This record gives sequence, structure tokens and C-alpha cells, in this order.
Amino acid sequence: ADNYVAWLPTGLTASITQKAITISGVVANDKVYDGTVAAAVSYDSLAGKIPGDAVTLTLGTASFATKDTGTAKPVTASAYSIAGKDASNYTLAQPTGLLTASITPNPITISGVVASDKVYDGTDAAAVTYDSLVGRIPGDTVTVTAGPAYFATKDTGTAKTVTVFCSFTGKDAGNYTTLLPTGLTASITQKAITIS
Repeated sequence: ADNYVAWLPTGLTASITQKAITISGVVANDKVYDGTVAAAVSYDSLAGKIPGDAVTLTLGTASFATKDTGTAKPVTASAYSIAGKDASNYTLAQPTGLLTASITPNPITISGVVASDKVYDGTDAAAVTYDSLVGRIPGDTVTVTAGPAYFATKDTGTAKTVTVFCSFTGKDAGNYTTLLPTGLTASITQKAITIS
């Protein structure tokens, strides 16, 4: 060996390719109906990231297949990206697999409900009026029919309890749940009779 001098090779090159990382623990979140297909997802971590590297996940977009209520509705997530000084060393795989979540009905209330007094007519039927629907998403087609309504009894009295039932119609009615008005009262006054 003493008879030789080693000349180390120079000019060698090689590539360092990006490391694939994935988003682990991706879950689509349930929501209350809001009239849009927008969805939200959460995740646990970036799987495959080298400890100590500065890489953060920028959340992309997620959407339900339709805006309407339902359980286990498909959710599509895309356009997720990574940032940070070491992000260029990685390639991010978009979430895959079937994500599902539920859209639950939106509570809707009837405001300004008033039960009307009446003259005794031998029935417990009552009449009610209302001002508006509170909680309806602008642009949704939902109408309400306030009634039927009933007094507790058919007999005369003041501040008698009135129970009202309501029905909703329209192409978006199924996306809402009804909060029926309570605490309604009205009077049944005596009916005048004459001797003929």
C-alpha cells in the first residue's frame, strides 16, 4: 500500500428525491344544515415527516355531495398543501378513501305567534297568527302553516292554554326541525243568547 497514492474520484452526483408524506387520521366533521355544501375536516398528524423538520399542513377545501340533510353523506377533500422551510423536501398525498359526515336539521322557530280570543262556539278549536320564521336560511323555500290549534277545553275562560301544531312545506322543508311555540293563551268569552 505504501507504493500507491489514492486519488479520490470527484464530480460524483446523485439525487435526493422528495419524501412522500400523508395526512393521517383525516375525519370529516358533522354540521348543522346551513344551506351550503361546505364541509370541514380534521386530522391527527403528517405521517412520514422527519422529526424536527419544519413542515406544516395548509388545509384545503372539503365539500359534501349535496347541501341537504342526511347521515353518512360523502365528503370530498382536496387542494391540501404543505408549507415551512423544509416543505420542499416532501410531496403530499391528498386524502384518499371515503370520507363521510352528517348534516343535521337546522332548528327553525315561528316568531310572533299569538292565539286569538273567541266567543264560545262549543268546540275547542283555536286560531293563531304569526310574524315570521326565525332560522330559515335566506333563499330556501320553506313555508309554514300555523295550525291546527286547540284550547285545553271548549268551555269559557280567560287565559286558557292553547296548543298549536305547525306544518312546513317547500323543497327545503326537510332540512329543518320545528320548534313549536309554547306558552300560548287566549280567552273564550260567553256567547250571547236571546229568548225568542
